[in-house]
Parts: sequence; C-alpha cells; structure tokens
Amino acid sequence: MSQETDRAKAIRLEREYRDALKAEADYNLLDPLRGELAETYRRILQTDPDNADTLTALAVLLTTDVQLPDGESVELLRRVFDMDRADEDACEALVSLLEALSEEEEADEVYRLASEAGNLQATFELAARFDERGDLEEAEPLYRRAAEAGNAHAVANLAALLEERGDHEAATALRNGEGARPS
Repeated sequence: MSQETDRAKAIRLEREYRDALKAEADYNLLDPLRGELAETYRRILQTDPDNADTLTALAVLLTTDVQLPDGESVELLRRVFDMDRADEDACEALVSLLEALSEEEEADEVYRLASEAGNLQATFELAARFDERGDLEEAEPLYRRAAEAGNAHAVANLAALLEERGDHEAATALRNGEGARPS
C-alpha cells in the first residue's frame, strides 16, 4: 500500500474539517483535525515555501472560529500578497484579516500597494475608505482613476462626490458617460 502524499492528505483533511464544521462538530473533534491539517500544510510549505494556495489555506485555517487571528496568519497572507500585489483575492484576504485585527492603517497600506500594482478594485476600496473618513482630497483622484478604468461604483461615488462639492455639471457629465475627466 502506498503512503498518502502530503497534498493528498491535505485534500482529505480539508474535506473532513469542512464537513465537521458544517455539522457543527464539537471542539474535541475539530481541534485534532485542525492541528493535523495545519501540520500537513506546514510540511508542504517546507518543500514548496512559495505555494500561494497552501500559504492561504494555512492562514485561513488559523483564523477560523476555533482560533482568533494572529500574527502568523497575517504573515502568511502578507507573503501571498507580496508574491502578486495586483491579485485581488490576496489583497482582499489580507485586508479582511487586518480589519478583523483593527489594523486600519495597515489595511490602507495594503490597498495602496495593491493599487500601485494595478489592482483597480483596491484603488476603489482605498478611495471609499478615504471617502468614509471625509478625506475627499485623497478619495477623489483614486475614484477618478478607478472610474477612468471603468469601475461603475467609482463612477457613481465620484459623481456623488462632485455633486456634494457643487460641481453639478461635472457630476451630470460623468453620469452621462462622458468620462471621469478633471473638472
């Protein structure tokens, strides 16, 4: 009989763990499964340290309701994010964890780095964060950049921002599809 590979073992354990969570299994069943799965992920990472899927899976596992998010989870997701800062999923996973830890400034920095790497969703999200804080001078150029790239939410938010500022003509032009040009 052949020995199960770590990747095959991880797939089997992921399924068992997911099924146990769905069944609302008791901690005494979940904890050992979680531990075995974490160790399997760590073995995979020993031979393939830049495996983004495994890094992400381990980070997510470490942030389940069984355990509160921790520094290791942030570090794992930061490694995945640093591999490709334009990747929307990596950015969103890291920002979600940082927000859960109330690390708002770090979340802004992740969005800024992702935006600079060409992640237009991050550009929009960063603009929205500035907008929510009332920092319209920071929000406007970010909304404009995302709107110019075709982000419909950015177009709507930029038009609303222009409207609030009293620039009704520019807001109307923007809503009529005449672009996100400077007013």
